[in-house]
Amino acid sequence: MNPTFLIVSCLFIVFLTISYFLKILRISTPLFLIYFVFCISYIVNQGSENIDQQNYTYDKQVLNNDNPEFFKKTKQTKKLKNSNAKTMPIVSFTPKPIIIDSNIIFKKNIEKSKKNNKSNSLFSVDVSSDDNIKKVSTLDVKEIIVCRGVYKRNPIKPGFEFTNNVDSLFCYSKISNSGSKKEIKHNWYFKDKIVTTVVYNIKTAYNYRSWSRKTILPTQIGNWRVEIVDENDELLASTNFSISLLNDVY
Repeated sequence: MNPTFLIVSCLFIVFLTISYFLKILRISTPLFLIYFVFCISYIVNQGSENIDQQNYTYDKQVLNNDNPEFFKKTKQTKKLKNSNAKTMPIVSFTPKPIIIDSNIIFKKNIEKSKKNNKSNSLFSVDVSSDDNIKKVSTLDVKEIIVCRGVYKRNPIKPGFEFTNNVDSLFCYSKISNSGSKKEIKHNWYFKDKIVTTVVYNIKTAYNYRSWSRKTILPTQIGNWRVEIVDENDELLASTNFSISLLNDVY
């Protein structure tokens, strides 16, 4: 028992006896009240001290791990309390290492690079083909005629059959050029063999009228052909005609 409580109780008894012998009972009433309040405060303080002592002993046992059975019981009680609460993720005290296969990642990167290279190569091919189309599409041969002459930039006596008494023939053409200045060739063929090539430039124009002249010998009887090609020898247009003997016509 607490010595303070014993001292106060003894003093209370002494004062009561003194008031009894002196016949002053009025003093006993406040003494009773004081003693009653002291007893209540003593009981409350004693209960709080017991609780603190229990907590202290519990913490000491947990920290020092002197009582493993008590530690197990506390774990079980905590598990029962937490079972009603929300489930928490399980944390392992000995986690397994995460193994990453670098070969798989490397293979995936190679496959991605191959796909990108294929797409880029296809894109480059398409671009180059579009460029070629644009280069060809800038020149458009609208008219090609073989004739006996040209007057005021118009063809005279066009045809497909001529006699061998002609001195020369003309290849008249109308070409549209939507791009910059281009080089054009007129290739004259006799019996599928090239005999003359005339080279000239065409400026940017909607209808650029031009012509070339070829001397025809009397002995050059047979099939002829004139081809118009660009600077890359790409065929733009062609026309056929023939030279026959004068006596065969009449």
